[in-house]
Amino acid sequence: MKLVKYGNIDNYTESFMDITKKMNACLPKKDRLPERKLSEIYVAGMPNWLQIEASRLTSLDIIELQNSLRKV
Repeated sequence: MKLVKYGNIDNYTESFMDITKKMNACLPKKDRLPERKLSEIYVAGMPNWLQIEASRLTSLDIIELQNSLRKV
């Protein structure tokens, strides 16, 4: 997934959360991705300049990242 495809951070986050929700629903609890790994995948789909901004933030919560990056 790439942010550029979705046009803005809100659409990207909504699609990302929808996909991860469906993915985790299909997996047993022990095989689900932890929040930290999901955050890494989320940030990896962003353009380089947004990845740099995201790395400066202390939070790994996807919704908090979305809210902070929306202001950039």
